[in-house]
Amino acid sequence: MEIISDYLVIGSGIAGLIFAIKASRYGKVIIITKKTQSETNTNYAQGGIATVFSDDDSFKSHIDDTLSAGCGLSHENVVNMVIKNGPRVVKELLDLGINFSENNGQLDLGREGGHSKNRIVHTKDYTGFEIEQKLLNRIKNSDNIRILENHMALDLIINDNGICIGVKSLDRENGNIDHYLAKIVLLASGGGSRIYKFTTNPTIATGDGIAMSYLKGASVGNMEFVQFHPTSLYEKNPISEKSFLISEAIRGAGAILKTPDGKEFMSKYHEKASLAPRDVVARAIDKEMRINKYQYALLDLANIHQVEENFPNIMKECKKRDIDISYDMIPVVPAAHYLCGGVKSNLMGKTDIEGLYVAGEVAFTGLHGANRLASNSLLEALVFAENVYKESINKLDKDVKFSYNRDGIMQLVFVNDNMVEGYRVRIRDTMWDMVGIVRNNNRLFKADSIISDIYVNISDMINDGKISSQLFEVRNMAITSLLVIRSSIARKESRGLNFNEDYPDIDNSNFKSDTIIKRRNNEKQTGTNGKTF
Repeated sequence: MEIISDYLVIGSGIAGLIFAIKASRYGKVIIITKKTQSETNTNYAQGGIATVFSDDDSFKSHIDDTLSAGCGLSHENVVNMVIKNGPRVVKELLDLGINFSENNGQLDLGREGGHSKNRIVHTKDYTGFEIEQKLLNRIKNSDNIRILENHMALDLIINDNGICIGVKSLDRENGNIDHYLAKIVLLASGGGSRIYKFTTNPTIATGDGIAMSYLKGASVGNMEFVQFHPTSLYEKNPISEKSFLISEAIRGAGAILKTPDGKEFMSKYHEKASLAPRDVVARAIDKEMRINKYQYALLDLANIHQVEENFPNIMKECKKRDIDISYDMIPVVPAAHYLCGGVKSNLMGKTDIEGLYVAGEVAFTGLHGANRLASNSLLEALVFAENVYKESINKLDKDVKFSYNRDGIMQLVFVNDNMVEGYRVRIRDTMWDMVGIVRNNNRLFKADSIISDIYVNISDMINDGKISSQLFEVRNMAITSLLVIRSSIARKESRGLNFNEDYPDIDNSNFKSDTIIKRRNNEKQTGTNGKTF
């Protein structure tokens, strides 16, 4: 069945929702999301939105902090544009009824690693949840927006003129495959850190938007820069398949990282100690754990006042695990958290596929460079969602041909999901063991060989007409993983989040540039083992 709307949005996080609210003023919007509407990375974001509001802060300071964290690869024009639009887009959220934390009638501005000033607008330690729920409530009252839950986008639809006009989508409840068509297609499908065994991301974060775009010829950039959050909650026997994130704000409030025997250690790695940028902190914890055979590091909260008042969600989750943070230190380990790379876009969110736009973690905009500054991601999502909205207004009057190749969409055989779950586990184990915080060429080449084989097997199943949401998720995980691996192999230096033991230094002469991968005219990328994807 074909369903046509003015706008089609893939994903129901902050980028997709804020775009839909604005676009609904001009036309009908359909949002498809592969699980429930609130199962997004936004919903789990604890920290907040970095923006300049205080008199002792400045755009220059925020820009300088962002450029410093980005290790020479952040695009200065993008950084300037995003940060200078920050106060305005946050005020728009206030107008939409978002309740941010206040102190004496003013926004309570927190501080996180890498920031030189207090500038994090937040709602205690559940900012993402507050934003997600308020935006969803707003959408419920709109006659022009329709959200379809449990619909997984399988592939982009490109018309006879090379324009993206929609997606093929699997209804996970009844098994139907429908074609959703629109003049404007926004990918706001989030990141892909579920390619790693240990991650703070929910199960939906399998790199779907990145993989679908790459397969249709979109440029993908800087995929080697995977951010590992330094402080996810360590659990010997996890009660959830998603690692619980201990917000960076807790260190901004005064928590100190210590070894299990109680010794502070970050001061020997960076002048900002426990408030160093995330890549520095994650590598430091990883090194301390490897050298000393520790299973975790500790966060000492003794310097923080009103712990329960400011961090109620963290306190609640820790109590579930018999940790009382009013006097216990919190055991933490790094976990995969955020992809700084993604589908390459310009300042207006346009990809190099006509008609296809991106916003949020799925996008590579140039803001983050080699390492994302804490709490810049929600800000980026808001600004680029608005840019796409502005860009799209004039496109609605344009004639778009909804004619495309409908071959290969008839007889489909549903596959037993148990057949592909082993591949999912193998990908996640391989990425964690071989493409983690510290890399080397030997492990990267081995990972490429293992995951290339998985991709070939999965592709053969899909080409034979087999289908399930799990099968396509594992395909997307394999593609996203290979993009990370091959981008890392191509970058023969250590910069930001990409640390390679074989090239331990920054090489500005040869690698002060973005890593771009593009699949041209169905030509496949060749792997290190000669296999293609």
